Amino acid sequence: MSIDDLLQYLDFDFAELLPDIPLEYVLAAVVGAVFLFIPFKVVGRRMLLRKLVKKHRKQSKKKYNGERLLEKIDKKRKSGGNTYRSLKRPARKRVKKYLEFKVKQLRFAAMKAKKKGLRIKKRRCYLTILDERKGKDRREKFQNTKDLIRMSNKFDCLDEMILYLDELPERILKDEDFEYRLEENEAWLSYEIR
Repeated sequence: MSIDDLLQYLDFDFAELLPDIPLEYVLAAVVGAVFLFIPFKVVGRRMLLRKLVKKHRKQSKKKYNGERLLEKIDKKRKSGGNTYRSLKRPARKRVKKYLEFKVKQLRFAAMKAKKKGLRIKKRRCYLTILDERKGKDRREKFQNTKDLIRMSNKFDCLDEMILYLDELPERILKDEDFEYRLEENEAWLSYEIR
């Protein structure tokens, strides 16, 4: 069987299969289906986002509690420093897992906060440090787990950062400003959503 025979065999008129429905009714049905689909899609996204935020709140209280984490890693430091580098291996794994969870939780909290209209925009939460040392006002932005680890090593603020991250998602959802003073480094830890 050649290609021409196959095409001739498959060639049939679709109009014969369809009943005689006026074109206006078909267009009205398509437009109506589109207008019904969009609100259901938006409502579904919002329900999913609400469900994820609720799930993260439960996990945050039970499994990823910042104060309990600090108690666990308190004796697992090499030199008593306050950096990620000064932790021993089991404590590093726990802190990294905690930071990964918090980055994900902050992403969902930022998406849920400040929603306007029907659209849910993919907003990101950035942690910023305003460094006041040597008369300079320098802002640095941190967004993912590696950035947070780098921040804790650079500013010697692991414990403060864990406590700040523990409280931050609730403050984002309430749309409150939340700043934390890093005493040793003369810097301010804050957040912004973009």
